[in-house]
Amino acid sequence: MNKQLLFFTLITLFFFSACLEDEINTNFYCEEKGSDLGTFLLMPESEDFWVYEPGQKLYFQDSVGNELMFEEETPLLDSLESRVVRTVCGNGDTPEREQDIMKAAVKSVHYTTPTNNRLSIHYRIGVNLWETTEDNETMYDNVSIYLPYSYYNFVSSKRGNDFDTPNYLWLGKYEQADTTLLGRSFNDVYFSDDQLHSFFNKEKGVVAFYDHNRTLFVLDRIE
Repeated sequence: MNKQLLFFTLITLFFFSACLEDEINTNFYCEEKGSDLGTFLLMPESEDFWVYEPGQKLYFQDSVGNELMFEEETPLLDSLESRVVRTVCGNGDTPEREQDIMKAAVKSVHYTTPTNNRLSIHYRIGVNLWETTEDNETMYDNVSIYLPYSYYNFVSSKRGNDFDTPNYLWLGKYEQADTTLLGRSFNDVYFSDDQLHSFFNKEKGVVAFYDHNRTLFVLDRIE
């Protein structure tokens, strides 16, 4: 009898707890509702770094005339992405959750060579969140350039905010100068301080890069 009583007691407690938890979850509600914080476009100084158009092909040549052609693999993206800024009510364990949302401008394009080694160039500019508090958010514009054997990432605009840019948002020390590469002249070229990686400017985008053999390829034309 004692064992049966203990068994029925445990069963009763189990169902009572389950019903209580279900009642709590069912009755959960958010006192605060999420908000649409608005749409944030790229700043003009960031737009200056965007030069590409849909359907383009990029042709690069080395010092003896060997040519690499990059064609658009992923269509050029010019869109607004929804981003969660903060959760104002609830969490992953609750059946209801309210979040503040923003729409952020993003532009990107991905090029590859139609060969077996498939080198690629990925160019992206977007609005990003730097810091969020309970009632405020700090944003910046960022440029990311992925090249065959190097990578650039830098802040193109702080959007009027005052913060120290961490190293991971500014890879490499950049110089800017008029440059001649394999007999081709380019204005206001950005390059890292060791000059061993890739080169880009606001007029043409990526203008030169080194392959895995340290062979320099320079932009010849865009079609």
